[in-house]
Amino acid sequence: MPKAISPSVKRFVRKLALGGMGPADIYHEMEFNKDFYNHALPTLRTVEMWVNKIRKEEDLSEWRLEDCENPEDAQIVFEEYFGMIWTNKISKFTLTKKFASAIIRIKKACPSLPKGVPSELAFMYLDGNHIQEIFLLLAFKPFEGPGRYAFYTEHLKDRYSDDWKRHAIYKRLTKIKPEKSLDVGVPHWDYSLNAYNLPVLEIPLEEEIISIMAQEWDNLAE
Repeated sequence: MPKAISPSVKRFVRKLALGGMGPADIYHEMEFNKDFYNHALPTLRTVEMWVNKIRKEEDLSEWRLEDCENPEDAQIVFEEYFGMIWTNKISKFTLTKKFASAIIRIKKACPSLPKGVPSELAFMYLDGNHIQEIFLLLAFKPFEGPGRYAFYTEHLKDRYSDDWKRHAIYKRLTKIKPEKSLDVGVPHWDYSLNAYNLPVLEIPLEEEIISIMAQEWDNLAE
């Protein structure tokens, strides 16, 4: 029985299609992407079908500087665009108006997002899936520290119960040998939301609140 195509592979194809790349170029990028060495890959014909469907459904008109309401917003797009090309080693990606607009809105909604994250969230947002998960991430900002991460995971548990890990875009993972690592864990961004069996670090909420209050009290005392 053939292996199923993973969500991360489908997402990769959609990302490059939204960037204006053709099926053959996407297939080439996918074949030589080391992240997919152990994944089942779609055939070129399947990629062609996916890309044609995306082109019919999406506005892929190219973004230009005059599309920015505020000229300074262009720098947000440039940082994400060139960072994405450099990280993914993609040379033929074209910025579309829709994608650039989503990057700007997400970054301005949460300015503390690390570089590279707004563009990934923009792809998720444009897909129309996991909108609530994106909003929770932007609201709780778990990447800013243990306290916010604790509140983020608590809310996910209240909302999704035992299934909460599958809805966490931002996770902090424990290492195989915890005695050799920091208690805060290792950051992991799960944009496909398919890595739900990972050893996610959980911080006791009550202890974290006490720690935050004590720190604020010390700051006032100074």
